[in-house]
Amino acid sequence: MTGAVSRRGCGLALVVCLWGLLAGSVPSLAGETSYSRIFGTHWVKARAYVRENASWMEAMAREAGVDPDLAVAVVFPELVRYDALRNRLELTLLKALYVHYGDEYADFSVGRFQIKPSCAEKVLRELHHNGPRETAIYFRRLHRGLKEKERRTAILRELEDPRTQYRYVLAILGILDRRFPCLAETPPISRLRFYAAAYNSGFMNTETEILRQRDEASFHTGVVRPRECHSYAAVAVAWYLENDPFDTLKEVIPDRTRPEGD
Repeated sequence: MTGAVSRRGCGLALVVCLWGLLAGSVPSLAGETSYSRIFGTHWVKARAYVRENASWMEAMAREAGVDPDLAVAVVFPELVRYDALRNRLELTLLKALYVHYGDEYADFSVGRFQIKPSCAEKVLRELHHNGPRETAIYFRRLHRGLKEKERRTAILRELEDPRTQYRYVLAILGILDRRFPCLAETPPISRLRFYAAAYNSGFMNTETEILRQRDEASFHTGVVRPRECHSYAAVAVAWYLENDPFDTLKEVIPDRTRPEGD
């Protein structure tokens, strides 16, 4: 599988992987961008959503063996740009096209965590080969005995339910951990940047492509792409630092995302 570390030469591969994950991580954290100011009410609403749903999000992440703070940070940028009204209006026709004809005819971001049906289908396929066993069993039971259109309808229903959709998020992180074993040896910030870049650009991308996307400035909240965009991973890190329970991280890496004096 592309990006996986084989046993042969594992030591060297681990060193190379760690170097790739760590390289360039500190400069991006030293930026003075205040994303909470840039995104304004979008940021405030996203933060409120996390606070209102923190209990089940944390419990679900711990059950899946995933760091709950990292998991929330990975999807926080999606919460920032989520527009409930636009999401409902645009999806009516697209849902029907997807159910009847598949993701080749209609592929679109769904729900709070903005997962496309094609991504969900990749998750389900990959779970059987390289994912957490418990998660694979969970989804297998949900889809057992379903015909193709019924399965697509079920996937849409799951993506529209925040709790079930969050299981897809956690499954993606679990798959990444298995594809890239070196993630277990990396500091939380570097791991988060990799997770976020992979989540935003494609969790089945190669390591090289994920690392390239890590600093790509393409994130925005508008309908039309504005002149100035931001790094998805940088937004995720900004949230993590602002809400990080480990004070040592804030001592080592100053939180430049906050205005001075706060």
